Amino acid sequence: MIALSYSQSGRTGGWQPWVGMGPAKAALDSISRYFAVALGRYGVTVNTVSPGMSDGGVMEQTPPEFQQAIKYWVESGWTPMRRQGKPQDIADVCALLCSDEARFVTGHSIAVDGGSSLMNSDFPLALQIPA
Repeated sequence: MIALSYSQSGRTGGWQPWVGMGPAKAALDSISRYFAVALGRYGVTVNTVSPGMSDGGVMEQTPPEFQQAIKYWVESGWTPMRRQGKPQDIADVCALLCSDEARFVTGHSIAVDGGSSLMNSDFPLALQIPA
């Protein structure tokens, strides 16, 4: 089983207009772990895929100014791979988790975000990116 989440929303409170999303995604991450334990004895794996900012989807519903700000944020280094994810990036991870190669991976939330969840907003970007 694969659940699609956005784990960061369960850990932060910055996106106030989407206040309901954070608790719902945090609950989804949690229930996936419980299902992983309950279904593991039957050989069923349960994982959560947590995309970062990606092209398409909800991003296309935001104002152009928001989309441009996200593009700048990503390309400036807050996402170490310096690009937004693509739907194919997320689909590839889902396909991997459904494959026999991932048969022993269960109970995890996998961030598909180009490394953006690794960045620390408490420190300036210049201190986090190798020269």
